[in-house]
Amino acid sequence: MLASLICTLLSPTFAQPEPKGGPTKSITVDGKKMTVYTQGLEARKPGQPVVIFENGMGITLNNFDGIFEEVAKFTPFVAYDRTGIGKSENDGQLPTLKHNSERLKRLLTIMKVAPPYLFIGHSMGGIYARGYAIYYPEDLAGLIFLDPGDFTETRSAYNDALKDIGRTSEQIERFTKNRLQRPKVTLPADTAPVREGQVLADLRWTDWKEITDTKLPNIPIQFIIGGKFSVAPPLRIKEFDHETYFHARQVRAFERFAKITGSSPFGKIFFSSSAGHYVHLDDPLLVISCIRIALADYQRLADKKE
Repeated sequence: MLASLICTLLSPTFAQPEPKGGPTKSITVDGKKMTVYTQGLEARKPGQPVVIFENGMGITLNNFDGIFEEVAKFTPFVAYDRTGIGKSENDGQLPTLKHNSERLKRLLTIMKVAPPYLFIGHSMGGIYARGYAIYYPEDLAGLIFLDPGDFTETRSAYNDALKDIGRTSEQIERFTKNRLQRPKVTLPADTAPVREGQVLADLRWTDWKEITDTKLPNIPIQFIIGGKFSVAPPLRIKEFDHETYFHARQVRAFERFAKITGSSPFGKIFFSSSAGHYVHLDDPLLVISCIRIALADYQRLADKKE
């Protein structure tokens, strides 16, 4: 249902506006145009991290427009639209973690934007940021997971939260059956949210094996979590109290996120009770501050290595 809503928003009648700070530009990667928006690259200092923005499922880079201006005041950044999103052309491939990471790597190479990179990934973008860490860990200055798609939530963990709100085994089995269905897409024709939805379904089907088989490098890692229940009424679960379930899942997720941040030399978890899923829209100051903190932590880590 969420994918359908996004598909509507990204229909051919949707006109992608330019960011407030200036125009986007097109970069050709493997014969297909990709839309990028950058600030501060010309003034970048040697070894200075570049922030890479990863958008949510099927959402354009404009979603971060509210914080671009402030972020540009203290660090260079690159925002881009993945294949088939916004003005970026569909390359006809399933946007797996590996495929997207390789395309992004080629994009940054063509642009002559060398590592290190500090990723900030929102929602599905958090999963793609984690995917980049699988294939190019040496490129990273840090990872900020902004209310991410929960790549720590295995089938067992998902069921635990349902048990916490009193669901029986039979009810859990009936409820989770649809969640594990794997959609079949027609790559040239389907929209980016549908293709990325299949990637998400495939990762869930394998219990996130592609991710869990790899360890994160010793870099700053943050989770920024929105604590406000903000699911639109048409998207709410009808079988039980969705808000109660939302908070039960968050309690479980915090335990798993703490294990990940605990393995980092500078691991942190931030929680905003006033923000929903789009934390950067509801609490932009928090997100901007977290980027500053992650950059400072990376510098502290670099200083220790000297």
